Amino acid sequence: MNDSFADFISEYTINPKAIEPLLFEMKHQYHKLSENSIDEKKNIKTSLMSVQKKIDSIYDDYYYIKKIMPLEKYNNFLERFSKEKQELLECFKQTHSVCSNFEKYFSAAITMSSKINKIWASDSIKDKENFQKLLFPEGVIYNYKKGHFELKK
Repeated sequence: MNDSFADFISEYTINPKAIEPLLFEMKHQYHKLSENSIDEKKNIKTSLMSVQKKIDSIYDDYYYIKKIMPLEKYNNFLERFSKEKQELLECFKQTHSVCSNFEKYFSAAITMSSKINKIWASDSIKDKENFQKLLFPEGVIYNYKKGHFELKK
């Protein structure tokens, strides 16, 4: 069974000759994603400032200082602007953050992916279980009828 699993994971091994081009492409895509993310965060910050100005404006100019807006209308505006602000904050949290040492992580992951069989062969049973969970977080099953391993998802 162990040999069968070793054959199965060898399908996921990166060819050492592909490491450099793969790293190059991953860096390029990451930079592109990061640029988009930075622009998106700037736009969200601008929108957040605009919404905050609206909230301040209805409070200062209309409700608190001049009192030319009925309380009910003020509350409706405040609720609408506060909801808009919360949605923007949620978008901001979900926006991709730029990692300063991504190259180190990419390189480590790709290097490890090129040595899957060596790692599998040299690890203890506990380490193999952890490694298997790292490679296949959704799990792997053995199909006895077909005589091979399959991903759960």
